[in-house]
Amino acid sequence: YCRITLYVANIVVSGMNLARPGLTFDVYSTGSGTPLLTRVGTGPMSERSSLTWQRVDLSFVAATSSVNLVMRSNVASGSGGVDFVLDDIQSR
Repeated sequence: YCRITLYVANIVVSGMNLARPGLTFDVYSTGSGTPLLTRVGTGPMSERSSLTWQRVDLSFVAATSSVNLVMRSNVASGSGGVDFVLDDIQSR
């Protein structure tokens, strides 16, 4: 049983009305066929007057000793609002 935990936050200040970033985290096996082990999304992260952290937990069972963690944003490049931070990334 494995777990990856991290914290994310939208760094856009309230009132700027930019696109709200939403992140999707996928964990893939590095074995044959690279199957998806788990997927977790943040949903759209709202603008706030102060930095507000959101915890993301990815729990999975890995058949091999390594996995690939992939992060995607839902906001198209150049549209503004892809402003987020990551912190306290842990793997157990």
